Amino acid sequence: MSVARLTAKSSLWNLFSNLGQQILNFIFFVYTARLLEPSAFGLMALAMVFVDAFAVLGRGGLVEASVQRESVSDELQNHIFWFLQVVGLAATLALYFGADTLAGAFGHPELAHALRWLSPVCLLLNGAAVPEARLQREFGHDAIARSTLAGVSAGGVVGVIAALLGYGVLALVFQKLASVIIQSVLLWRKERWRPRAPAFASGGELRGLLRIGMEVTSANLVLMLNSKLMDVLVGLFLGPTMLGYLRTAWRCFELVLHVCVSPLSNVSLVTFSRVRDDSGRLVAAYSRMVEIAALTIFPIFFGLAAIAPLAMPLVFGEQWAPSAPLVQALSLIAIAGTPNPFFVPMMTATNNTRRLTTQSLIHVVLSILLTATMSPLGVMAVAWAQVVRASAMTGVSLWMMRDSVDVSFSTTWVAMRPALLAAGGMGLAVAWLLQSNALAPLTGWPLLLALIALGGAIYAATLLLGFPREVSQRWTEARDLLRGRVA
Repeated sequence: MSVARLTAKSSLWNLFSNLGQQILNFIFFVYTARLLEPSAFGLMALAMVFVDAFAVLGRGGLVEASVQRESVSDELQNHIFWFLQVVGLAATLALYFGADTLAGAFGHPELAHALRWLSPVCLLLNGAAVPEARLQREFGHDAIARSTLAGVSAGGVVGVIAALLGYGVLALVFQKLASVIIQSVLLWRKERWRPRAPAFASGGELRGLLRIGMEVTSANLVLMLNSKLMDVLVGLFLGPTMLGYLRTAWRCFELVLHVCVSPLSNVSLVTFSRVRDDSGRLVAAYSRMVEIAALTIFPIFFGLAAIAPLAMPLVFGEQWAPSAPLVQALSLIAIAGTPNPFFVPMMTATNNTRRLTTQSLIHVVLSILLTATMSPLGVMAVAWAQVVRASAMTGVSLWMMRDSVDVSFSTTWVAMRPALLAAGGMGLAVAWLLQSNALAPLTGWPLLLALIALGGAIYAATLLLGFPREVSQRWTEARDLLRGRVA
């Protein structure tokens, strides 16, 4: 099989794995959320900040560094394996014995119990690092995807059973442990390579890989800082219960982005790369991607904002009702967040990768300033800080794209306008129907389903009546794609 076909096949398996993980995790999350208190999810989120940090440092970027090489000798793989086991054991012991100190810093002793149980994750991840790297280098992404999805499924079942038995936050801990163990076992079963006795007599190549790996580790830590900073500060200032509410609201947001936008973002790098030498076609491709993303996510987020007071306690349980205002605030990120997933593919395709570093640094500084400032003021203030951060970063990204590839602000606005206006009108209509009790005597699930159906009908009608040309163009493209006339 050619490299191009192997790459395409691997990309599809990656997409399938990512979408499958998001959907499965959300299903199990909904079920366990009905059984556990919000504080359990807050404690787990805090624990995973430290577990993920230790895991990233413990791997040292060696998986990525070895994958990018054309070939890796058996001797070097053996060095990598045993080096990772030593570092993984050290990370596990550091997390285990440092649990009380970390928990004391946050003022929640129960956090130490969760951290000690989770500490073996560092060693387990390092134990499966070499077979994972070998499978990636040999385009074995289908095996990785199957292992990951099996691990998520098994972990979810374990978590639900433990929650039913009353284990509290440990139910989420057992879920994570079971997932990692199953995934590691399946990766080793798929990969035939086995380590030999350790021999560290010559480690020149290993040191070379470590130099590359540390650069990868630095980048991964910056990304993790962006994603975990909110958890740390909210947990520190407001406690695990408020963090649980915020994480639940944020999880709804992440699910929609991963399911609806990630497939487009993954495809956009190839699309932009093919037309990068033609400015007109490049701008048109970007505009189309943003338009499709907006048409997909705007109605979901505006609709979710409208029905959140009904949906959150109905889906997750009454204990989650305080998260509804957080969902409503975070839904506004959809407006700012629609163009952002296409920034990295655009800069990468047009060889403007220096802009990525600049944007990442601005993102980190802005996240620290806004989240640290707002956290003492309450969880709603943190949610609004995320909206401000996303809006500011969208402005930065759009300015960089205009300066680098001549994508104007108006291009993005024109692409987003039909979906924004139609979804905004739909959201206001659905909110009025809910608040005015216009659909009485419907309650509970019948009312929720009726609001969703009416919202979909209002959105579609508004698009057809208000923007018939745009709808006709997208319909023609979709029809031609299905008939195989579009490359």
